[in-house]
Amino acid sequence: MLLDNALVFSKDQAITATADSTNVLDTNVVDPNLGKGAEIGVVFVVKTPFANATSMTFEVYHGPSSADAILCRSMAFLEAALVKGFEFFLPLPKSVSRYLKVVYTVVGTHNAGTIDAYLTVKQ
Repeated sequence: MLLDNALVFSKDQAITATADSTNVLDTNVVDPNLGKGAEIGVVFVVKTPFANATSMTFEVYHGPSSADAILCRSMAFLEAALVKGFEFFLPLPKSVSRYLKVVYTVVGTHNAGTIDAYLTVKQ
């Protein structure tokens, strides 16, 4: 798959506790309405397995000048599911604001695990 770095929230990001994605995406449009037409969402891919916590939830935040309001949230995934190759698509609502970021909410503390997250069209 070809992937533009402008669409990447996290690339091999180590998550040990609740954290923001390394990148905040700027759509460069005040009201981009990315959800019109094809279904848009965020794909999360576990690159190395997570260990020693209980669960993790994936959240997408958005805002007109910063990514400060929750847009959508996944279910809590038990750590046993967060193995190498685990992939999850989180669809975005039809209307979003200019800036987007991901927040990884962890119950417990991971001592291992990395993840990729990027904006994409559902295939």
